[in-house]
Amino acid sequence: MNIAAGTPGTWTAIPCANSSGQITSAQIAPASLQGTDAKVLTAGTVASGAGNSLCTDSSGGATTSGCPSTSSAPTVLVLPGSDVVCAHGGDTTVAALTISNITYSSPTYTFTVSGNAQSYGYTQGQTFQVQGTTGGTGNFNAQYTMGTVTSNTSFTATSGTATGTSYGSGGTVSWVCNNSTDAITGSAVNFASTLTLPAITSAVQYTLLTEVQAFSPGAVTYNGQKMTIGGLQVSGPLGTSISSGTSASAIDLSWYFKTYAPGLVSIAPVTGASNSTPTPKFISTSGGLMLNPSYNYFTATGLASVNSTGGTITGGSLSGTGTVYLTSFNNGGTAATVTGTITTAASWTGSTFAVTNTGYGLTAAPTTATCTSGTATCSGTVAFPAGTTVLGGAQGTAVRLVWFSAK
Repeated sequence: MNIAAGTPGTWTAIPCANSSGQITSAQIAPASLQGTDAKVLTAGTVASGAGNSLCTDSSGGATTSGCPSTSSAPTVLVLPGSDVVCAHGGDTTVAALTISNITYSSPTYTFTVSGNAQSYGYTQGQTFQVQGTTGGTGNFNAQYTMGTVTSNTSFTATSGTATGTSYGSGGTVSWVCNNSTDAITGSAVNFASTLTLPAITSAVQYTLLTEVQAFSPGAVTYNGQKMTIGGLQVSGPLGTSISSGTSASAIDLSWYFKTYAPGLVSIAPVTGASNSTPTPKFISTSGGLMLNPSYNYFTATGLASVNSTGGTITGGSLSGTGTVYLTSFNNGGTAATVTGTITTAASWTGSTFAVTNTGYGLTAAPTTATCTSGTATCSGTVAFPAGTTVLGGAQGTAVRLVWFSAK
């Protein structure tokens, strides 16, 4: 600004720039300035409207052109009503409670049971089954969906297949297994629930969170917890064993994975997991990702089968033909029961065996059992040669998926 000499007034020089030709933040009214850095940023191309990403251009100025995408991972949650993997496939004894009474007022059934339904993991929306009721009017032996748990011993439910209207006596309620084959070491069994994420974007990291409930009639050892994501199994941070006693215990599990490009996913366990980071796996090129967790590494501590071995079984006293019962197996097992059918009088030759309860807690394939009479006569201790008995999933042991999310 040029001011002629002799102009009235007092004039003070105001610098327009510093020695480098730059305007400093001190020269701008504080109310118009955010931040205290020494430089003021100029702008190149800036798109109109709100919510645009801002970055720097080749001249060091601000721009909205060419900025990298900053996608965030959406949260997706699955809350299955009932999704249970059982150590022994098709098990009907998991979290079993004895029924005291059932009343019906369409469309609601009200159950009274002995035992603590809440500590046994019964929750709203869960599928359970009823078996063994007798008498009364109609059929109560069916599957039900849990309504409200009104107390430790009472809850409501509905059913699309039950026809019972007046309860007779007996029966039990229990969890429903999703698997019909044993879920033991080396045998992969997935939960039924799946979770589908939106189209995969590069540089997005997801955290996978899961809560499961473990139930067992005794102490159970799990060889490891695994989760299957697009066919790739990842070990989770669960330890070597859980002693869940006679109630359902909750276990929180988590994993994470990061997307490096659409369809290309790198998966790794969280801190404390037992395995190393897997190699990135190609999942899909069309976007989207389906997640399906599995729980497939129960230790085989139940009795899966007893083979027909002809005359090689020894010991005990056997006469006649018909059925005999084998119980009290050695090697630490509890509750295993087998029914044998004798077809040749007083001989094990041609006999067949059906496991009626796998039991649990066996530390090795049993080699002896106590024989009692059915329609054939049997007593004493019988011995089985190696390979006659085979271990499998323990009766009454299961894991239920409570919720599953990715965010």
